[in-house]
Parts: sequence; C-alpha cells; structure tokens
Amino acid sequence: MEELDFEVKLTSNSIDRCPGLKICINDSVYFSGEVLGENIVTFKASITDDFNLNISYAGNNPQDLILDDEGMPTNSVTVTIDSIKIEGVDITEIAYNYSKFKINKSQKYIDDYELTECMDLGLQGVWTLYVESPVYIWMLENL
Repeated sequence: MEELDFEVKLTSNSIDRCPGLKICINDSVYFSGEVLGENIVTFKASITDDFNLNISYAGNNPQDLILDDEGMPTNSVTVTIDSIKIEGVDITEIAYNYSKFKINKSQKYIDDYELTECMDLGLQGVWTLYVESPVYIWMLENL
C-alpha cells in the first residue's frame, strides 16, 4: 500500500458561481464543491493498486446560458486543471498527454464525446487519468 499526497490546482473563470466539481480516486471522493477563482485541493490517499484520478464536472445548465449574436454563450463557467502533483512531483504534462475527458452524452451539439489532451472542463463530464502502481515507477516511465 502506498500513502500518497495529491495536489490539484484548479482555476475557474467565475468568482461567484460554479457548477459542482468532484475529485475522486476510483469511487472515493476527496473533494466536492465549487471552484471559484483559483483553488488548490490537497489530500492524502492510500493506494493499493492501479487507480483512476477522476474529476467530475457538473457542467453548465443550458437554460442559464446567455448567448451572443452568433449563438455563443457569454456566461459559461469553465474550470481549468492547471497542475497536478503527486508526492510533490508535477505530473501535469503526463496528465495532459494521457488523460481523457468523457463528456456526458446528454450534451447536445457535441460531435466527439471523448477528448484527449484536454485540461479545460466546461461541459458535463468526467476527466480521468489512469495511474499505475507503483506510482513512482509510472511517473518515471511517463515523464
């Protein structure tokens, strides 16, 4: 079993409202709430095997969006995953290269429901990074 320290830096383009966000290791929730401005979420997790680091984003409610003359939303809230550290090691580049953002299929007007190289969350979905154990070996192999 590995006891690991995690740090996830998130930035929202809103300071007064944000759809809900959860950070999980597999099914265990370590953060649940809003991201207003810049937030750094830190937590410890005991890991026994390979795991998924998941960030679930509730997405913008289409009924709340204000559209400009071209039909683009002017008030949508996005959350950016700025950095991810495990045991103080910055793995942001690994996260960018190997994560997937699976967009909820109920979102209309989306052609591709699974994005790679995506660190910006705006639509309802789950961002996932698969991490192998032992974590230090996985980090060395992928940095």
